[in-house]
Amino acid sequence: MKEAADLAENTDIKYLIDKTKIQLIEFYRKIRDYSSAQLLIYKMESDLPQNPELLCRFYHRTAAVYNELFDAKNGAFPKRLDTSLVYSNKSLRISRKYNFLDHQYTSYLEISGIYNSTSNYNSPAKAQLYLDSALRTLSNKKDLDYYSLLKTKAHMFLNKKKYDSTIFYANKVLPYMDSLKYYLHVMESYWLLTNAYYGLNDSLNGLKYRLKEAQADVKFREVQSKNKLEELTTLYKVEAKDKLLAQNQEALLRANNEKKFYSFIGISLSVIILIIVIYSYITSRKNRQLAKLIKENEFLVGESNHRIKNNLQLIISLIGREIYKSDTAKQELQGISEKINSIAALHQQLYINESKKSISVKDYLKSIESNFKSGLIQEEVQLILEIEDFEMAVDKSVYLGLLVTELIINSLKHGFKTKKGKIIKISTWKASDSVIHFNYQDNGTGLKEGQTPSLVNLLLKQLKASITLNNTIGYSLNIKFKK
Repeated sequence: MKEAADLAENTDIKYLIDKTKIQLIEFYRKIRDYSSAQLLIYKMESDLPQNPELLCRFYHRTAAVYNELFDAKNGAFPKRLDTSLVYSNKSLRISRKYNFLDHQYTSYLEISGIYNSTSNYNSPAKAQLYLDSALRTLSNKKDLDYYSLLKTKAHMFLNKKKYDSTIFYANKVLPYMDSLKYYLHVMESYWLLTNAYYGLNDSLNGLKYRLKEAQADVKFREVQSKNKLEELTTLYKVEAKDKLLAQNQEALLRANNEKKFYSFIGISLSVIILIIVIYSYITSRKNRQLAKLIKENEFLVGESNHRIKNNLQLIISLIGREIYKSDTAKQELQGISEKINSIAALHQQLYINESKKSISVKDYLKSIESNFKSGLIQEEVQLILEIEDFEMAVDKSVYLGLLVTELIINSLKHGFKTKKGKIIKISTWKASDSVIHFNYQDNGTGLKEGQTPSLVNLLLKQLKASITLNNTIGYSLNIKFKK
């Protein structure tokens, strides 16, 4: 990001320079480097963007920085919240003037959060007023942001003990969240209904929705358990296929050794006078046979990889049909499909690669990225790949591909709570002839205390990798292993 800002400076185009600086401020905010963000804000204050939309974005991103600075210091610096409110109102005035609906939404939401905080600005009425304004900017979209705001509104009504309004908005949210199988949102909606009915002294309905909340929780955990079981089953099958391939290679080696031995015995019994001639003839014949066997073996291995890839694609298609028909198992089936896709991508690389013992890591991970393209777009997640191009053995590549697939699935399912600015970054490079470094990082919520992803740990054991785990800013996994 810093390099992009330097390149923009060299173009001498103010619009591009301002746009890059605002993106850099947002990047610093997401990684919680507030000092760097403030320095850049001070510099831009002396030369504000001339483009209205960029100026609007600069103001509400600056407001977000000062709002988070207030929260980061537990309210120790209340003036930072004053500054945040000033910048939010500046952004709101410009967005209203030019009818920038997206920026109006962001500004309304920022101001609503300030009035809903525990500061001196706390005002439930104003918080709800600005939240309603944010909802109006989304009235034509009816997407996850819209229904999440409705759920927030239901929370506000519950805090004000307006239980009928809480029930009304929670019931509006439930069908949308349930249709998309967002179980955490479903559970929270049932929680709102439970507490609202208890507040109305309607214990019967309160108990009814408490039970539904528990059922949603059980269903969510069942899906997680089933998904992990399927992952372990797939891993077991991969290991079994590896063992079978090793046995076949050993049998082929024994057959070749026996053939050479009997040929040697035949040559030894030949007439001495013809030894030189026969030796030359047999040697040349052996070379031709060996070359033929090598070509046949390469052809068979290539065809095998091609057929395996086609069979896996068929399985993926069948799973796709089940995903389309199923109402209860979409997430686990999608997870299984993505893991099979990563194995199919490996066999595709083996089929097109001249060497059947190693593949290009860069091409392989690019194939896995393309498998997730639709899911990343749907979840608004930016996937950044920084992959050095080098060859790696097939057995290591299988585990690396499954590891990348599992990490991306975990980030998409559990790593992000908000819709904006989701980033996953994957880096791989070869430090020497035998050591490979791999880094995975997202800017989500990270792992909960005591939480350990079992399948990830199992794959890391297979790679025999040394691990560095950082859970302070999102989820960060650094490993290195022998090639």
